[in-house]
Amino acid sequence: MFEKCFLLLLAGHALGDFYFQNDGLAAKKDSRPAYLLLHGLLYALALLLLSLPVLSGPLALGFLALAGLHLLVDGIKFLYLRSSWKKSRLPFGPRRAMALYAGDQLLHLFCLAATAYVLAVKGEELVLLPFAQRFLEVTGWNGGRLLAWFAVLLLLYKPANISIARFLAGYRQESK
Repeated sequence: MFEKCFLLLLAGHALGDFYFQNDGLAAKKDSRPAYLLLHGLLYALALLLLSLPVLSGPLALGFLALAGLHLLVDGIKFLYLRSSWKKSRLPFGPRRAMALYAGDQLLHLFCLAATAYVLAVKGEELVLLPFAQRFLEVTGWNGGRLLAWFAVLLLLYKPANISIARFLAGYRQESK
């Protein structure tokens, strides 16, 4: 149960934190509370959409709690950035931005794992709704394997590109 739930949450995180968020929203959510809340709503929407084939009351509460944790982590980052900008009035350097991004994503991954763990300990099962179960039966596809491939493919495109760009930005030579 833990593995499938974690993969579902990971795919939802990739959708909500990378695909449902364009560059403008990503920049604005770090300085304007309304955009931070919009990001939180889009993140919750991504989790909801991805969980539709397995939605149950306890799972919905777990996913809603994860969306709240995501907003909390991003809110803490927002407050940190706001206090740092007021103190220094200078933009972050690329290495500091890279460290903040890595810390943010690690905290999100911890929240994903903790949510999947709590749901697994409580014995919550990912039971497919009839339409999804019938789809897998007709196609002969393995649901767990399909979910794993979906999560991996989501991570390989936009999140990997953004992460690599962020990490390499700290090692760019400054133009003279």
